Amino acid sequence: MLGPILEGLAQEFGGAFILARLNTDENQRLAAQFGIQGIPAVKAFRDGRVVAEFVGAQPRPTVRKFIEQLLPNELDLKVAEGRALLAAKKFAEAERKFRTVLAENPDHPAALLGLALGLLEQGQERGALQTLERVP
Repeated sequence: MLGPILEGLAQEFGGAFILARLNTDENQRLAAQFGIQGIPAVKAFRDGRVVAEFVGAQPRPTVRKFIEQLLPNELDLKVAEGRALLAAKKFAEAERKFRTVLAENPDHPAALLGLALGLLEQGQERGALQTLERVP
């Protein structure tokens, strides 16, 4: 059964994602809205949109891989911290955060864009342009 696998992984991942269940018999309109035609159906949402899905029972390793591919990795979390620093107008700190990400992955697009914004806010237009030229 898929339910116990998902519940176990939700506990194992310690709140990294929210598991919600829908009784399609009691919520037929909602099921139709999301195109649920067969059960079990698993849909992953981000920002209110379906970003991944599968239908049918799957073994635990397959479900685990499905979830892991959707969760942000360590570098993405650092980029999010950098964006928060930009929003707080802590441009030098944001620059350091983005440079840390780029030291591990020189082609990380979000880190490059964040670094360019941070440099621009610090009056370093040339550095910002050079950084933008590196965006893949």
